[in-house]
Amino acid sequence: MDHNLVHGNSLIGIGHVEEAREAIAAAGDPLFPIDPAHLLGQAQGSLIRFRRALDESPAELRGARLALRAAMEKIQPAAALFDIITGCRMAGESIPDEVAKLSRLDARLSRSPARARALQALGELTPFHFPAAFPEVFLRAEPGFDVIVGNPPWQEATLEEDAFWARHAPGLRALPQRDQEREKARLRRRRPDLARQYERELREAEVLRQALTRGPFPGMGTGDPDLYKAFCWRFWQLARPEGGRIGVVLPRSALNAKGSTEFRQAFLGSGKDIAVTVLVNTGNWVFDMEPRYTIGLLSLAKDRPSNPTVAIRGPYASLERYNAGMEREPAVFDGEQVRSWNDTASLPLLPSEESIEIFARLRRAPRLDLDDGRSWRARPHRELDATNDKKYMDLKSKTCPEGFWPVFKGESFDLWTPDTGSYYAWADPEKLLPVLQEKRLAGLKRANSPFHEFHVEELRKKQSLPCLHARIAFRDVSRATDSRTMRTALVPPNVFLAN
Repeated sequence: MDHNLVHGNSLIGIGHVEEAREAIAAAGDPLFPIDPAHLLGQAQGSLIRFRRALDESPAELRGARLALRAAMEKIQPAAALFDIITGCRMAGESIPDEVAKLSRLDARLSRSPARARALQALGELTPFHFPAAFPEVFLRAEPGFDVIVGNPPWQEATLEEDAFWARHAPGLRALPQRDQEREKARLRRRRPDLARQYERELREAEVLRQALTRGPFPGMGTGDPDLYKAFCWRFWQLARPEGGRIGVVLPRSALNAKGSTEFRQAFLGSGKDIAVTVLVNTGNWVFDMEPRYTIGLLSLAKDRPSNPTVAIRGPYASLERYNAGMEREPAVFDGEQVRSWNDTASLPLLPSEESIEIFARLRRAPRLDLDDGRSWRARPHRELDATNDKKYMDLKSKTCPEGFWPVFKGESFDLWTPDTGSYYAWADPEKLLPVLQEKRLAGLKRANSPFHEFHVEELRKKQSLPCLHARIAFRDVSRATDSRTMRTALVPPNVFLAN
């Protein structure tokens, strides 16, 4: 257990020797090979003695500990190199020449200025280097773990101001937006200790966010960086290349959120025996947490690039339904078919386990955003961001100031109700219309903008701004398990839409 039960931040550090090799290669051609044999090979003999040792007597236990200690000491230069690579990545700096150009792995690296600078950049983070902790896993012919089983934390590496203050002021989030802003201002005046705590937690979240976005986790910059996204990649990187199996519990968003697109594309392109089971936590039958959460159980094996099958089951809202469903055959699709469903390789969330057959039939029709050059296609657009565009909004006035327009939120409309009278804020069209026009014209240069495909002359006509006309608005899915998952209306002109 001294060797196998370990503790550390498994997202901050080197996960695989290949990760270290790529980092050193980016700084220039290294003068010695960056591979398991050269980095970890000196410990091989001690590891063999450790594995052969028994601990049935005190003498044998001492022998095993001595062999393990000798192995770990021989790996210290590699661990120091891993620290330097991690620290440089964290600081956004390149590997120093004196490290990248080493003729051999030098034991003096442990006491080098480069390592001291790296540890300073890492601050209170405790990097965990898998090759240094488990060298025997990476010294074998097929490096990597045979099986990875886990339930990673589902936590964003961000700190939302509203969530922080709601911790200390129960009921804050139930207040209207204008009252929330007033209450937060009052708390900041009366509780300067909490204001300082908020600033400290904000700094800690920023350090973690930097570590994740600069780490080997593709897609981490899309949306808010979340720990589960990084863990998905860590599992994938650590599993043995051919046949390594992964079985993990993930939030539903891992199977459909844009930030996990590249991970899904990776396992749909180089996996096999992929099985997805969706659970709805009704009545907390799965976990003692938010009962409306939807949970995805993902299991797969790594393989050479192929076109795997994907077995989909659920959603199951009780243990009884789950047990019965696992006795039946799942719906099976091939990976290429799943990738064609949308641009992000998202898997569907169905209202019931019986819906999979209907879904399969729906997929025979073309997508709403199909660009066939012959017909219209639908593309969504977010006019205002409730956070980034808050400076343009009046969140304090209780009634609409003269000449202002309402800013709609999700509750401002519903099916057959284009204006409920409940608004997020107000905004001055004289100030905001030029901003929206500038945003729209800037979209001509960005392929991901829905305005990219419009003719420039059409966009230059200010009277064609969407907010001046009736348009279709839809509320994002508030709860993935709602029986009505999309709420849509033709909203009136002369309103702004947030989120």
